[in-house]
Amino acid sequence: MTQEKIIIHYAMQCCDVANYQTNDRFCTNNRTELSKKSVTSFLNSVKYLAEFEPKTRHYINIFEDNCTEELKQYLKKCEKLYDSKSITIEITSLHGKGIAKSIQYCYEWLEFNGTNLVYQVQDDYMFTEHALYYSVDMFYQLFQNYNTHAIIAPYIDPDFIRTYKGRSIPRLIELGRHSYWTQIYDTSCTFLTSHHQFIKHKDLYEMFYELVNMKTVKGHIIDLENKSLNYMFTKRGVLGVTPITGLTFHMQTASEKDPYIDWKPIWDSIKLHD
Repeated sequence: MTQEKIIIHYAMQCCDVANYQTNDRFCTNNRTELSKKSVTSFLNSVKYLAEFEPKTRHYINIFEDNCTEELKQYLKKCEKLYDSKSITIEITSLHGKGIAKSIQYCYEWLEFNGTNLVYQVQDDYMFTEHALYYSVDMFYQLFQNYNTHAIIAPYIDPDFIRTYKGRSIPRLIELGRHSYWTQIYDTSCTFLTSHHQFIKHKDLYEMFYELVNMKTVKGHIIDLENKSLNYMFTKRGVLGVTPITGLTFHMQTASEKDPYIDWKPIWDSIKLHD
């Protein structure tokens, strides 16, 4: 990791009322519990990075979009508990703007406030404690090795890997200091990169917002990322990587579940601040 001071801005999208996911989740169907666990695991990971890399400075904006009163109070509690010399947290209320608008608010806040690294985060991802430490370390390793500003996706999506099965696609395999990483051509809207890289692709983000708003076409779910965000990799030559051993977990349906890592012990280890 670089010896210079690193400033990281995180924009977290948070809502436990409206639910874009309609199928049962493999962890729990209690959306408030899921948000609490995800937020806590994320903040624990930020704290871990801050403690192991004292030269890092962390600015977190949680965009709560019409959350339940229970979750709002929990977020306020976390704001006080995790505030420190290196971690600053603020909470922005969006009052029911909806999923596309809340993602847009996150992206625009990162665009106008970012310095070194930026990361859009969602409240249905469970973070391992060292997820951010490893991810930031890999970003700077790739920058040092290849002089590139990579997209870091700490969640390895089994659906994306299945897409490549039987296809010959060029892949970088990078030996990190903590694990192996592999090149990707797909990402969700939540990823870490440099502010320098992030601001280059505003037109793709706008395409993504429009597709999210459309939701379906002729009864079929729109292929959101392939017609917007993934153009960073497939048309613009941006390097994206994900750890072969996942660092975060998308707590959605069974198809998103990591087939090799038992999520339950990690989930149970996340203690809520109640």
